[in-house]
Amino acid sequence: MKTIASCAIAALFLAGCQTGDTIIAPAEGGDDRIYVSGSATVKAAPDLAQAQFGVQTLADSVAPAVAQNNIRSAAVQAALAAQGVGGADMQTTGFNVHPQMDYEKDRAGVIVGYWAANTLSVKIRDLARVGQILQAGIDGGANNVSGLYFTLEDPDSLLQEARVQAVADARRRAEALVEAAGARLGRVLSIRESSTWYGPVIARADFAKAEGADAVPVQPGELEVTGQVEVVFQIE
Repeated sequence: MKTIASCAIAALFLAGCQTGDTIIAPAEGGDDRIYVSGSATVKAAPDLAQAQFGVQTLADSVAPAVAQNNIRSAAVQAALAAQGVGGADMQTTGFNVHPQMDYEKDRAGVIVGYWAANTLSVKIRDLARVGQILQAGIDGGANNVSGLYFTLEDPDSLLQEARVQAVADARRRAEALVEAAGARLGRVLSIRESSTWYGPVIARADFAKAEGADAVPVQPGELEVTGQVEVVFQIE
């Protein structure tokens, strides 16, 4: 009876292949098991934004370039703090000083000034106020804002939900084939996962138009996780 059922399942699989079905045929000689694929996509709104606030200053020598940069960088941090961004959500990720060179034809470069640059990575938890917080940083003195994206603080919970739904999808597919062949679906013999986390969402924001505005216009979009599994079931 198992052999007849397995042959019927294989026939169903071959028919399904013509329509793009994901069911995998039983392995050669393995008439007591069936291999199926399951997938599920789970979507969620992001709950965290992150952006880079940079301050760049140019002066004739190193000392004034750094001094000006320090003042403006501190002002940016104060402006962000005033918007409710906590100290634990602000981290300096870069600081450098380098010369500004002037190259003329047929002569070596000449140092004409020095740049100082300070970059602050900021997490924004109140997504309703992302545009206002970005604007506050710009108004506070940031002149190089980049890297805005939206993500989840705990993506594992979304991924776990996708896994559960993918396994349920695999079981439904297996049950449909096995029942159509007159057999019964048995226990799970093995599961292999290949789930994918599509995130974070890179946001588009027009910082060039932000000066003098009330808030930078941004859209957080939506995140998604796709759970994919391959399950081997016993046929009874």
